[in-house]
Amino acid sequence: MEPYRDRVSAVGVSAPGGIYEDDADGTIHRGGALTYMDGCPLGKLLRERFDMPVSVNNDGKCCALGEYAAGPRRDRAAHASRLCSKTFCPRTPAASRRCAES
Repeated sequence: MEPYRDRVSAVGVSAPGGIYEDDADGTIHRGGALTYMDGCPLGKLLRERFDMPVSVNNDGKCCALGEYAAGPRRDRAAHASRLCSKTFCPRTPAASRRCAES
């Protein structure tokens, strides 16, 4: 991100699980397939790391909003895949430890 800091003003992340709109920390609850993310304050961690506003939302909601904004496509499966391919998915032991330590 450092080479782009002057062009980036905020971070948006879609993640699996329950993410409540009134939770300023962007905590992931019931992380779906990413069980180690349960209870992880992802928004808080990213805000501290990048020192800029962060929004964390449910991946399903983000895909629906993307389709709403981009309009329906004939090849729905490929379109949904492209919209959802940006989902933040830290599948590393280091990411699990950061969430556990917070």
